[in-house]
Amino acid sequence: MERMFIQLFSISLILFISSCAIPPSQTVEQTPQNLKEAVLRLQSTLPPEDLAALKNTTEQDLAKYHHGFGAGLRNSLGLWSKSALAQWFAQRDIRHPDNMSSIIIKSLHRELNGLPWEVDKQLHTYQISQQEIEILHKKHLLQEQKRYARRQSAMLGWQWKTHQAPKALLPKQPTNKDIWGLEPYGNGFIVTVKGWRKTHKNIWHDGVYFISAKSTQLSPVTVQGCPEIYDVIVRGNQAQWLCKENNQWSIITTEPTTPSTHQALHLPTQFDWLRLGKSKTGLLIISQDAIYTLNSDKLALLFQANSSTRQYPEFDSDGYGNQQASEFFFPQRSATPLLFNNAVYFQVEDTGNETDLYRLKLTEMDLESANKFFVHKYIGRRAVNISDVAVDNHDNLWIGTPNNGTLVKLDKSGNTKFASIFNSLDPQKNHHHGTPNTLAGALTHKCHIDFG
Repeated sequence: MERMFIQLFSISLILFISSCAIPPSQTVEQTPQNLKEAVLRLQSTLPPEDLAALKNTTEQDLAKYHHGFGAGLRNSLGLWSKSALAQWFAQRDIRHPDNMSSIIIKSLHRELNGLPWEVDKQLHTYQISQQEIEILHKKHLLQEQKRYARRQSAMLGWQWKTHQAPKALLPKQPTNKDIWGLEPYGNGFIVTVKGWRKTHKNIWHDGVYFISAKSTQLSPVTVQGCPEIYDVIVRGNQAQWLCKENNQWSIITTEPTTPSTHQALHLPTQFDWLRLGKSKTGLLIISQDAIYTLNSDKLALLFQANSSTRQYPEFDSDGYGNQQASEFFFPQRSATPLLFNNAVYFQVEDTGNETDLYRLKLTEMDLESANKFFVHKYIGRRAVNISDVAVDNHDNLWIGTPNNGTLVKLDKSGNTKFASIFNSLDPQKNHHHGTPNTLAGALTHKCHIDFG
């Protein structure tokens, strides 16, 4: 069966190549005039073993022919151009070549098995589907107009200007590692690096380094009294290091010109791993099932989960679509967590070397993505990645997105403001990505390449 399917795919490629090699006028003349002619021609020209493979396939499994064999049909029969067969379908309100080829394949399959084609029923099924797509398309355009109006009203009114900026040469980072933390400290920067990982590790990063303003090399950091650095936060000119020695967690605080201080963490339970996060008044201490704040020497519970592992419908923790699998309470692929307006924000890596943003409201149990709290409302269903998040001195949260040229400002009242190139987007523009869903759009493809 697999060999026969490969033969069908090879035939489809031959059909495709020949269709693009023949001038458009000649292709139109040679294509069948209607569905019946198309089926009979295929029945008389395909090798017997390929016809046998198709015949012995169940109707439910015909979809496997859509890409290889179907692509060959769409190209060789002129379904992407103004062929007689394409016009025959268009007159019956079947305007997409994918639907045309599906009807041809199903009709051929039924002919080979001595079954009625039920053409009217097949046409009706795709007509209804196409009408639903057109309704959804109109709704999409209406929603985009509303988003455009929301963006217009939410714009900060900034003017974008360009000018020459000073250049700096950054050192080469460790192999297969990305920079996830870059904090000014003393006469240089503390640099935290991490590579993508699928499985959980006790230490979230893959190395902490320092680079001075005059150096071109990253130097591994060592902190006296801290055999393993689990995390680091820089606040002002203080660096606070999360350390563990003899099963005892501690925070060591260092400044460039003053002696370091040591503070033990007396948590209710000892955990294999902890993380640090930032808040306006102090540190966040994040364990497997809880979030604490550390102000001076006082530890206060902010959030308590019902277990150290649970399911997150909104968050794909391992990057492979297993949202329903039980995972550790905290996303281990996150950059430094940030407390803002009674919620903790996590900037999380995905499998494509990009970053997404999630937040955990301290009154709820599940994470919600940036798509939910600003992307879908203002931008639409586009892939919006997050380059950075920060809180300013006026208690506003700023979110930077690299691929859409957008800065998003969230204030404590829940208002959303933008400084964005979206300000110039045309709301009438069709942002639908994919094949044209009208015959007029399909006719612009003089020799459409469909590799399935």
